[in-house]
Amino acid sequence: MNILLSAFGEKITIIQVITRVGIAVLIGGIIGFERERKNRPAGLRTHMLVCMAAGLIAMVEQQMVYEVSSFANSAINVSVGRLTVGVISGIGFIGAGTIMMAKNRIVGLTTAASLWCTACLGLVSGMGYGIIALISAVIVVLVLEVMRIGEKTSLSRVIEVEYIDDGNTAKAIEECLLKDSIKVNDSSVSYQKENEVKHCTSRYAIIFKDNDELKAVMSHLADVKNVISVKIQNVI
Repeated sequence: MNILLSAFGEKITIIQVITRVGIAVLIGGIIGFERERKNRPAGLRTHMLVCMAAGLIAMVEQQMVYEVSSFANSAINVSVGRLTVGVISGIGFIGAGTIMMAKNRIVGLTTAASLWCTACLGLVSGMGYGIIALISAVIVVLVLEVMRIGEKTSLSRVIEVEYIDDGNTAKAIEECLLKDSIKVNDSSVSYQKENEVKHCTSRYAIIFKDNDELKAVMSHLADVKNVISVKIQNVI
């Protein structure tokens, strides 16, 4: 008899319960450790508990099918999948708690996604597919680590430039960005007139290579005639 798998509708042994719960806790620990190391809102304990609980729900559902099917000619029916679906949708409430606004940027989306993945892997482990769950957990950690390294090759920020518009300043700012070979993904501008003076605020979503390049472009923008201030915001 497979120590992990049991046919749907068969009784789950105590060895299988211990093995599946152990794998679920291990998976939660692997993913949770990566999040804990980066000081994210949901860390080691949260991921371990989520994964273990999801695995228990999967085993309870499997055991319910066994107990109902053991009654000959039973009029009792089990709606297979309702408990697991509840886990997948319910984990969204915990994930939402990790998402927040901080300094004009949204943080916690990746942690919310890792929690959802962890719950799904807990269900997979609880169903008896421990090997699939472990392999998937390794892939999740690789995505969190390796893809983060890839993202560091290019950085994104929003630069906010406040200036007095004399008809040429906006063009001078754009020429400055072009001269520094800065890629602009998006831009917006707002106007405010005070005492017949037209104050403008332009925002540019830019991509740059490193902090030195960012400091250089900010310095050049500050030197443009009629520019009052240059501010920077994070975007993720």
